[in-house]
Amino acid sequence: MMTTELRVLDTDTLSLLKRGHKQVIERLDAVPLVLRTTTVVTAEEHLRGRMAQISRAKNMKQLISAYWQFQDTLLDLTKIHILSFDEHAAIFFQNLQHLKTRVGTSDLRIAAITLANNGILITANQRHFRQIPGLPTEDWTLRLSEE
Repeated sequence: MMTTELRVLDTDTLSLLKRGHKQVIERLDAVPLVLRTTTVVTAEEHLRGRMAQISRAKNMKQLISAYWQFQDTLLDLTKIHILSFDEHAAIFFQNLQHLKTRVGTSDLRIAAITLANNGILITANQRHFRQIPGLPTEDWTLRLSEE
């Protein structure tokens, strides 16, 4: 049976996808293109990581490589729908902040965006995200029989 919920790729899952994680690729291939998403927060985290690489470059070879990776990340992000942190997500975020969970601000924003869009968060970071009531998650690094 085909499901219609958005699959919201968390930062870790997007990284695994980029590195060619077989199970993540197989699971994503089974999801219709229109349901594959990520959040603007995940995009920010990926770009910050690439910008940090640029800043740390100690020679021209590292700098060239860092800029290639930055550009590659930009291109990857154009291939997936990016969900916004809008007014609706902000309300979810404020409500989640009041729960006093041990979940970082960026992860709370990702959760809020996912909830605001009735999505399923695809993450291997189950320990944090399972603290958030009502947030559906899946870990695509596990076999279907392990979930």
